[in-house]
Amino acid sequence: MQARRTAGNLTEIVLPEPSPSADDEVMHWPSHMGKGGTRLCALDEGLLLGITQGSLHRPTRIAAEQPSCLVNLCFVVDGEIGAEPEAPLPALRGGAGVAFAWLLPQTTSTTELSQCHRLAAIDLSVSREFVQGWAETWQLSLPDAWRRAVEGRDVPLIETGGMPPAALGHARQLIGQAGETPLQRLRRESMALELLSEYLFARVEAQRRTPAGRQLAPIELERALDAASRLAGRLEDPPGINEIAREVGLSGSRLKLAFRQLFGCGVYGYVKALRLEAARCALIEGQQVKSAALSVGYTKAGHFARQFRDRFGIAPGRYGA
Repeated sequence: MQARRTAGNLTEIVLPEPSPSADDEVMHWPSHMGKGGTRLCALDEGLLLGITQGSLHRPTRIAAEQPSCLVNLCFVVDGEIGAEPEAPLPALRGGAGVAFAWLLPQTTSTTELSQCHRLAAIDLSVSREFVQGWAETWQLSLPDAWRRAVEGRDVPLIETGGMPPAALGHARQLIGQAGETPLQRLRRESMALELLSEYLFARVEAQRRTPAGRQLAPIELERALDAASRLAGRLEDPPGINEIAREVGLSGSRLKLAFRQLFGCGVYGYVKALRLEAARCALIEGQQVKSAALSVGYTKAGHFARQFRDRFGIAPGRYGA
């Protein structure tokens, strides 16, 4: 990675294009940005995977060239990220649980990284042909914006969507996948493909369950995604529906509708699913059942065990054993 600091908080970087036969390219952030970096990995199927994690000393803006004719997705796992493509494209912003998707010609875009103790995000680039082939394999109709983009009829594609709780939990596991042995790279590739499929299935379902007469305004969806990010950071003691709705400037009824359209569940269902996914990840990392339950706000072991078993079909004490 070539990086240079320019005026203010703007850092210009040039990202290499990894070769499928090469080792991962690990790019460490300059010291003025913080501590962390990005791992780039070229996978089979024409997938380019980037895993970013670290901590930032101050808000930072990164200007970088985007590859042409690729669908680029960014999954925000922790922290907050904003994207500012060249005009007239709209800016995108979101925290944990938010995903961006865009299709750009060769151009420069600016990414804003907020000051935070923990930033984690996954970038995934795939060809339009890959997305179209995915839809044909599963015999699914892509959402309108995706279909226009992959057919080349309406470029660029800009979309902000929410990750279902299962996808967010999956993304957290992918963040922790390191190593460069063939088996480890194959594991990363499998997990990246699964994450992409989870997101695309979610977007297909979101369109299916959104009647034309009940479309939400973009600002309402943006505020609902803000609410989802806030809830993801407060799992131990989440606010009530009306409280979180007031925080983001929505009515309780519009927030419920937005969650149904974005995630296919209500606000309480979303929090419950997030809690169980976070507990599942904690168990995989080796935490004891009691510790995992308490970390996401469960104070009664029996209640946690029942809900965990109902969702995953196995008792938490046997999970990851």
